[in-house]
Amino acid sequence: MIKRAITALVLLAIAAVVVNFGGLALLIWVWIISIAAAYEMFYMLKKRGVRPFEWSGYFLISLGIVGTYFDHHFLFWGSPLVRVVALAILGGVFAELSRKRIWVPQSNILATARIVFFILFTFTYIFLIRAGNNGLINLLFCLLVVWASDSMALLGGRWIGRTQLSQVSPNKTLEGSLIGLLFGLGVAWVYMALLARFWDVHLPFLYYSLVAIGVAFVSQIGDLHESLYKRHFGVKDSSTLLPGHGGVYDRADSTLFIAPLAFYLFNG
Repeated sequence: MIKRAITALVLLAIAAVVVNFGGLALLIWVWIISIAAAYEMFYMLKKRGVRPFEWSGYFLISLGIVGTYFDHHFLFWGSPLVRVVALAILGGVFAELSRKRIWVPQSNILATARIVFFILFTFTYIFLIRAGNNGLINLLFCLLVVWASDSMALLGGRWIGRTQLSQVSPNKTLEGSLIGLLFGLGVAWVYMALLARFWDVHLPFLYYSLVAIGVAFVSQIGDLHESLYKRHFGVKDSSTLLPGHGGVYDRADSTLFIAPLAFYLFNG
């Protein structure tokens, strides 16, 4: 428990600093956690006998993230084709959850490509939200809603949870999920009220309320998908990189799938 608390405080402090500064500091942080998550996913693949091209994967992920830094007008990330790819990846997540089965290519090239695309079309959007319209405000909005929703979904499930949400993760309950969603919406309202009261920043109430509901819902989908992924590979945690917390993928799962959704909702 002490290790878990210390790790959480360190991660929170780093996240607060890099999110506040944005720019190159956040980009480096996104690159670090992206490579760490890719390492975890490659490791799980190798447990199933697949031999991905790891170093080629790290290179392509690094190239994509660095290139993002110079895409100041989102000519690439805002293009219709990239939006379709991001939507297709999210659709694939829902499909795997509905089938309760992870698609793992036996081809080493395709297995490598799956992880490269997954990392680039999830982690990278954390940086993109910060670099976009009202970047700091919008990224904090997303993170607060996700953290509030996840925490209360867990606690609510323990307190009054009765109905299993999915066979993918037996400990998650429908009651906990609803409590998490409502609490995430409540935190969004408090955040908007504080911005208006102390910083004279007035966000469109209805629009941001709907975004908060979407973010809270999709964050729980991300959590379920990560549970399915680990279950498929027969591991409890994606790694032991973070003492008391498991791996980077374990900690980032709820944020990953809301990032592309939020980026396009906030930036047209």
